[in-house]
Amino acid sequence: MLIGYPLAYQYLTPIRGDALPATADELIRMRGEGWLTNYSIGDTQRKAGLPLVDAFRWDTGVQAHLTNDSIDAAVSITTGTLGRPRVREDNAGKQISGRVGLHPLPGLVAGVSAARGPFGSRSAALAAGLPADDVSMRQATWG
Repeated sequence: MLIGYPLAYQYLTPIRGDALPATADELIRMRGEGWLTNYSIGDTQRKAGLPLVDAFRWDTGVQAHLTNDSIDAAVSITTGTLGRPRVREDNAGKQISGRVGLHPLPGLVAGVSAARGPFGSRSAALAAGLPADDVSMRQATWG
């Protein structure tokens, strides 16, 4: 048996936070090229695409965590997103994420989580002719 990270943590998509495709055809040409992609808007160098969830870097922000015998809850505000963690902000806002877990019986846990925030850089938005504070490039996740 091989042990590894879940596929969402290791598979790189063709999406990048610092570059955008000019057309749908340009995006389709990069399909399956998540390891090295390049687009005509923003940073045009060939760079790796983003994973759905980055398991190798941590985001910068604050978290509140509450717990007792049957409930575990947390909410956080961070600079980057799950797929593009940041130390320095280069996007149009903050990610908000939260989770709630219930422990009704020993060994049984049920919960939900969600996160939403902008992953695209201001420089990519400006290169595309969008306002620097454009929030249309958002990553939203739930589980």
